[in-house]
Amino acid sequence: MANSALTGPAQKALQAAHFHARPSKFRMSNDLQENWKLIETFLRNARSDLPMQASPSLEFSALLTEFDKYLSHNELGLALESIAAAGQLVETGGRFWHSLHQAARKWNFTSRHKSSSFDLFRLQL
Repeated sequence: MANSALTGPAQKALQAAHFHARPSKFRMSNDLQENWKLIETFLRNARSDLPMQASPSLEFSALLTEFDKYLSHNELGLALESIAAAGQLVETGGRFWHSLHQAARKWNFTSRHKSSSFDLFRLQL
């Protein structure tokens, strides 16, 4: 039976099968997915290394909220910028900056962004 002879649901099923069999620009390779998960882990580690204050500033709280939102939407660069800016507002240890450095290197952040937040981040390293 030739494909052109198919009609109705059978034709739609075949078209769907061909669509799903084709490589898609929206599908991530396993390597890319693993890389993103590793970057996300570094970013979450940095977030957990931030000191929790009894009464954080509004700016600090807003940056953490921003970070959580960006991370949940896989906006890794924006998440990195937000958490780096939050780290500028409080006393942070070396582990915080080391985690951010690992995330930035893994994501090749330096070649993608030239923001002032990243300039501040680089000064901490």
